[in-house]
Amino acid sequence: MKTNRTIIVIFLSVFLIGLGCSFWYIREISTKEVHYQFNSELNHYAESNNYIFYADIQDVKDPFSMLNIKNGKEQSLVKDLYKQDYSISNVLFSEGDYIYYMMFSQDYSERGLYEAYDKFRIVRLNTKDFTDTLVYEDNANGIKKKFLGLQNIEDDSARFYMSITGFFLDEKSIYFITQNQIWKVSRRTGKKDKIISVASMKSVAFDGTNIYYINDSLQIVKYNVSASKSAIVSDIATEFFVISDSKIYYINRRDNSCIYSYDLIRHKNQSLHSRAATFIAYDKKTIYYIDKDNSYLHQMSESGTQDSVVLKDAIIDFYVFPNYDEIFLSLISKQNQLIKVHKLRN
Repeated sequence: MKTNRTIIVIFLSVFLIGLGCSFWYIREISTKEVHYQFNSELNHYAESNNYIFYADIQDVKDPFSMLNIKNGKEQSLVKDLYKQDYSISNVLFSEGDYIYYMMFSQDYSERGLYEAYDKFRIVRLNTKDFTDTLVYEDNANGIKKKFLGLQNIEDDSARFYMSITGFFLDEKSIYFITQNQIWKVSRRTGKKDKIISVASMKSVAFDGTNIYYINDSLQIVKYNVSASKSAIVSDIATEFFVISDSKIYYINRRDNSCIYSYDLIRHKNQSLHSRAATFIAYDKKTIYYIDKDNSYLHQMSESGTQDSVVLKDAIIDFYVFPNYDEIFLSLISKQNQLIKVHKLRN
């Protein structure tokens, strides 16, 4: 009888250990399925499974429009009731069905004679049911006391938050980009640390593990956020790049601003095209770029072949949505007005 109880105990122990390991493994898979990819040059636009989001940077109060891909209906990103009390920043971060945006609450005197920023917030919008979740909040008024006990990095908190040109995040941290720095903020404690400094912050990208940025020597640097270690990426000289899942596409300063790729797995550079460019984007094995000579929008395969002009009109920038058939771009001839053009069929 005692032997049988011993066998049962051993069996249950082995079963529970195995069950515990299985749950741990499932959690690891779930964590790794979260896909983070950020390119700072394209942070005025975002996409979820059913919607696209784009910014009108001239509208300070309500910069974002939201377009339903299925029915073509358009509306504002933020609910109307918020507009009286909040100002929305014109940068976004997307992650699956979630869209993150920055906002400032506004504070008034008792008589309503003046207006000032009160709190800085990052809000996550679930595009499935349009519920909002407050991800981060801090005091944005240097005169007031610290909000919720979070530590301020400067006496003038509002000035710091107003200087943010982009942001991205992972499970543990939020990363703020300014004109010459990147700050890491703990999502659990609110502790802020300056992790990267340059004379002028140019392109920045994030793949969930590494931050890519351009240093003062115009080299691309890879900064591992977990190990807090930096490494130069190959022999590259550039002022503009974007990342895909496996490559960096960049404008080569050493070769007349032509488009090159760098394979992050094979660690090889490759020339893709002989035409000089000023702006590039990558979308499902297709590269889009602005021709430096005439500012026309071009489209070519990721290998550099099948180059075609998408629009014979000068543009200043553009954004390509992977799951949407039209490209958003700003026409110089129409005072940077946003228009849409169809993608070319390969």
